[in-house]
Amino acid sequence: MRRRAWVIGHGAALAGVAGLPAFTAGAQVQSSTAAEPWPSRVQRWGRRHRTAVATAAALLLMAVVGLAIGATLLERERARTDRERRVATRNYRLAYDAADRMLGEVADVDLADIPQMEPVRRRLLESARGRFRELLGQTGTDPEVLLLSGRTGARLGDV
Repeated sequence: MRRRAWVIGHGAALAGVAGLPAFTAGAQVQSSTAAEPWPSRVQRWGRRHRTAVATAAALLLMAVVGLAIGATLLERERARTDRERRVATRNYRLAYDAADRMLGEVADVDLADIPQMEPVRRRLLESARGRFRELLGQTGTDPEVLLLSGRTGARLGDV
């Protein structure tokens, strides 16, 4: 029984001995694994290591599903952020237009010439100045908001 185990365990070494006379004669000798194409070698390895292959396949599948879910969530968040940015820019424009309109009506030449309107005019101008200062505190990186904030600063200089 012990001799049989030795023969089974060293069968590959004994098979290599069969090519020894050709090698010593100077001829090229191919190993049995070099003649076998790599897909069949991989397939054989997969059959021998079923647990490792199943684990790797499960991990790959979970990674692909996780990445798909993550990409979907990121796209939803980007779309929501874009919508909110558009709303914020529109609200900024509305606030700017309202403050500009109020300031334009108060600073009108006709109101400046009426003496009874001076306290009302001054109060409205101060209110408009406060609104414009609030708008300047909310500047962001959007080009339209930057343009409006520049106009706000110029308009505050006029007041």
